[in-house]
Amino acid sequence: MVELTSPFTDKICYYLNSGAVGDLVAASAVIQHAIETYHKPRNVDYRVAMQEHFRDLLPQVPDEKITDLEGAFKLDGFAIRMLNMTRPVQLPNVAILTPSRFHLVQYASVGLLARVVPLEKAPYVPLKEVSVTKFGIPFDKAVVLVVTYRDASRMWPGEEIKKTAKAVSEMGLTPVYVGKTGAIANWKEHLAKTEFEYPGFGINLIDKTTLAEMASIMGKSRVVVGMDSGPLHVAMSTNAPVVMGFTNVSPDLRIPYRKEAPT
Repeated sequence: MVELTSPFTDKICYYLNSGAVGDLVAASAVIQHAIETYHKPRNVDYRVAMQEHFRDLLPQVPDEKITDLEGAFKLDGFAIRMLNMTRPVQLPNVAILTPSRFHLVQYASVGLLARVVPLEKAPYVPLKEVSVTKFGIPFDKAVVLVVTYRDASRMWPGEEIKKTAKAVSEMGLTPVYVGKTGAIANWKEHLAKTEFEYPGFGINLIDKTTLAEMASIMGKSRVVVGMDSGPLHVAMSTNAPVVMGFTNVSPDLRIPYRKEAPT
């Protein structure tokens, strides 16, 4: 194994300058790898700069290690490693497309660690399990359907979601609709959206869960279904079976390594 070192300083701030949940789930896995192989063995300090509403995605990082994006530049003696490359000042600093034949975890490792980490060394990090009893979900029959999407090119059409929900219901199972419509996006022109309208059956949890609650619901359910998106990457951090559709991205570059669950 290649030992992690820093050519600049012993102290590193991992700057998660992305509003894409899938990118951040992959980055969490890379940071976990760095903590276990570099920071803990050497007792080397680190920080993680991120937006507060993504905090649930990094349960392994203590609160005292978290700073906001502006605070990262006030840290003394920390080298800043950015998840996404910087852009000209006239352009927004947003997540960019994964390079050809590069997995999300590998892409994140290049930006944060300046090296490519093998996938088997950076499985997705499970979110902290929280109570979801208030939602009254019959988990033995629950089929989670992800219904909101940021990109039109990777959106599951609303009418197709309804067809799937109807088929699920006819099998005696309970469709559970999850997603966020912009609440966890940080670029106004890329707010998550949906063509889906609640059909009147199943459990409607759109805009009603935190990231941690959504992950806990997914992990307890029979299966999670949807197109390639941030919530599906959250689902991949659980042990739940996942049916994940793809459009313009190669599946082998999006499906993460799971230690204890099938892909």
